[in-house]
Amino acid sequence: MRWFERLLEKTLHRSKGSRSDLLRAMLQYSINVGDAFFIKLVYVINKVSILLNKIQLTMIESMIMASLWFGLIAVLIIWLVTYLA
Repeated sequence: MRWFERLLEKTLHRSKGSRSDLLRAMLQYSINVGDAFFIKLVYVINKVSILLNKIQLTMIESMIMASLWFGLIAVLIIWLVTYLA
């Protein structure tokens, strides 16, 4: 019975802890959360950058096509104005 009482006292004494122990535990927890968050953040940013790269390529292609169509329409309008007028 005495052994259990001593074990209980040691457990209670350790659970109270000091402010430095509490600060150390809080800092360790925040570091662990930060590490996990950073890994997920890097993963999300990587996926977003891949998506934006694909969008940029399709935007460049569409801009080239729009420029070609604009040039073709401009040439047709100039041709119509000069030869049919």
